[in-house]
Amino acid sequence: MNELGGSEKQLIELLKKISLTHSEAVIYLSLLKHPFSSANELAKLTKIPRTRVYKILERLEMKQLIYVTNQKPKRFSSIPLHVATTILARRIEESFFEALRTREEILRSFFERKTSDQKFSFKSMSYEVSERDALTTEIKDLLGKCTRELLVMATKNEVLRISYIYKPEIIDILERGVDVFVIAPAGSEKFMPPKILNSIRIKTAKEIYSRMYIVDTSEAIMMPSEGSIQERRKYDCGLHITNSDLAKMLRDFYFAKFNSLQPP
Repeated sequence: MNELGGSEKQLIELLKKISLTHSEAVIYLSLLKHPFSSANELAKLTKIPRTRVYKILERLEMKQLIYVTNQKPKRFSSIPLHVATTILARRIEESFFEALRTREEILRSFFERKTSDQKFSFKSMSYEVSERDALTTEIKDLLGKCTRELLVMATKNEVLRISYIYKPEIIDILERGVDVFVIAPAGSEKFMPPKILNSIRIKTAKEIYSRMYIVDTSEAIMMPSEGSIQERRKYDCGLHITNSDLAKMLRDFYFAKFNSLQPP
């Protein structure tokens, strides 16, 4: 199979790594070499029983890796190898991020569970939140709880999120009379809508090494800065601290920094 860039055995093993079974890989590659083959012809080419070939073809068609003609008998062809491998890789990626979202739901459900069973009755002091959508939801939920004071440490990208993604929550907080303090890099205030900028107290720092939201001296979410995690568009993470003593300590550190800075 020189036209495919490697031996058939090697290609089969590589396709198995991105979720095809051995027999699916064999049939797919056979169709690459022999397009518009019938099930009978594939059975002869691959030495796989014809009844199994039909089932394998059904699975490959469901995975959108082959297409079938309307002629009788039906004939099958593979989609190009570069397209097929992209489809398979994207499905693995989607499955990975869905698993991360499910993990967050499981952890949240576990830590919020109230039961008479003592082994499950404790409240965790912190838990990790992974994946950007899950983290965004977590921050919005935390902002919704805010009634007195919100402290924010923001990178320039986080300022943009405050200005666009979290804008409704921030405006709602301000309209409820919550005091909002922000530490951000110099110049980032120009990205904020006037309705937010004119209602918060903001000071600038030369460098921001992490992002943080502290709510009512009771809870906090801490996140790494943009430069410390690769593939940031797809993956993000944070630590949600639910212990009030730790949140108070972070508040003290925050204001020690805030009071040392100058307004923009």
